[in-house]
Amino acid sequence: MQSPVAIQSKKATFDVSLLQFGFKGFSELVQANMTMKNNGHTVQVDIVDTSLRTHGGGVTGGYKPVQFHFHWGADNTKGSEHVIDDHHYPMEMHIVHYSDRFQKIEDAIDKPDGLLVLGFFFEIGRHNIHFEEVFNYLENVAHKDDTTEIPPVIMERLVPIDLVHYYRYRGSLTTPPCYESVVWTVFTQPITISSSQMSDFRNKIKKTTVNATHEEDLVDDFRPLQQLNGRNVYSSFVTQKPSTQAPQTVQPINVVCQHSHDDTNNAISTSLSLFVIFISILTSGFMYGHKM
Repeated sequence: MQSPVAIQSKKATFDVSLLQFGFKGFSELVQANMTMKNNGHTVQVDIVDTSLRTHGGGVTGGYKPVQFHFHWGADNTKGSEHVIDDHHYPMEMHIVHYSDRFQKIEDAIDKPDGLLVLGFFFEIGRHNIHFEEVFNYLENVAHKDDTTEIPPVIMERLVPIDLVHYYRYRGSLTTPPCYESVVWTVFTQPITISSSQMSDFRNKIKKTTVNATHEEDLVDDFRPLQQLNGRNVYSSFVTQKPSTQAPQTVQPINVVCQHSHDDTNNAISTSLSLFVIFISILTSGFMYGHKM
């Protein structure tokens, strides 16, 4: 029941109950500043606003978002924790929630379905102005144990437009103590950021403290893939399945006309009939002219 896992889209089972999520408060500025910190293995942003809720998406009850953090690689060929059809993304963001059945995350962290984590991939492309509201403060948490406050953001702007297509499975936290209490949701549409924005993580963030003798870049902070061990991965959409039928053989059209014996006889008969009619017309014309 450990995470992350490699997801094969053709093996995912379509689940009609995996409907669209609802996000209460995500379209508005959060009601308090957030705290960004470097804990030595990731950059984490704590969400202080307790009014936000996530519901729907095939989960029971509501879940409260408490933080989001990032996993990234030393280059663009790796970084994401989850893998889709053998494709690795350069970075992955996790928005961590706990069930509102509990008073605080410490009570939910080791309970079945106590946590909900929304996973989002990143790809390199155009500059993302919305993430500048977060990335601009990375230099303030360059070293382990650094913290800084960042102004409120609109959470809706940090996630992709398509929140309908996603995968679902039961798993664990990807960092110790790796409790198997997570309802994982991995969205298919990646978030686009620029190459320079991605470089900020690789070049500015260190896994060492400010007083360390030798600085060490914080990269490749992703856990190795774990075995599914019989677990099912579900999808909110119908994925293409491999065909179990033998492919149909389509005979090519023969553009060379090949007449049968009957076709030839019919053609000869038609030609003779036309010839007789033609002779009759000529004869009639000749006789008519002779009488005149």
